Amino acid sequence: MSHQLEKQQSSNDPHPRFDVLDVAWFEDSAFYLCEFTVKMTLPNGQDTTGVMKKKISKDFNSIE
Repeated sequence: MSHQLEKQQSSNDPHPRFDVLDVAWFEDSAFYLCEFTVKMTLPNGQDTTGVMKKKISKDFNSIE
């Protein structure tokens, strides 16, 4: 998930750093339902922690 978040950033501006602290998941027949606890740190040192929920295909090619 960190890689997915970081690759969405533009390369021209300083971007936040994302650290996944915890993952809870449920396996369904065709996908995983995941809840990520993510810490975001801005270039100036400010940080915050939040929760993101995603539906991820079993081959990890699709993230909704």
